[in-house]
Amino acid sequence: MKNIYCILGLSGCGKSTIANALAREYGLKVLLSYTTRERRNVHDNDHIYITDEEYATIQDKVATRIRPDGKYCATSQQIDENDIYVIDFDGLDELTQKYQGSKEIKTIYIEVSPETSVNRMQARGDAIEKIMFRIHDDNETNTKENISKCDVVINGESVLAYKDVYKYIESMESVESAM
Repeated sequence: MKNIYCILGLSGCGKSTIANALAREYGLKVLLSYTTRERRNVHDNDHIYITDEEYATIQDKVATRIRPDGKYCATSQQIDENDIYVIDFDGLDELTQKYQGSKEIKTIYIEVSPETSVNRMQARGDAIEKIMFRIHDDNETNTKENISKCDVVINGESVLAYKDVYKYIESMESVESAM
């Protein structure tokens, strides 16, 4: 693909679920960022889990985030080799400043109600303290100003939201190919 599609949204909005559905249904490659945080559960394969020592040795970081639960990053090579990247606005800001590769960065915001966000975090087993922290953190970064900068906003309330995301990706890739 000519673009890297960055998926943003509230915690629990379905970013990883949508990314995984795009991989499963359409063969898109999802970037697994490096993180030092612990897995949420035994089935959590949304990242490459590493130690602090391993994190310190990673070169060519183009998107980093240090949160209370751990450090996160992705490299330029990962951007070049993948199609989809689940990221937050702070990481996106750094990515747009540091990435010098050939892909254009496209942003997709997944919009859900706060109630849906909380319900999904509870369903995946997040503790109430973690949910409260995520809500506070989300309110700091998922501002109307940041959301308005996204290339497209897609309603994530439906389990079929990934199809709308794919339609957008398909349209962007056809436009890029025609140019």
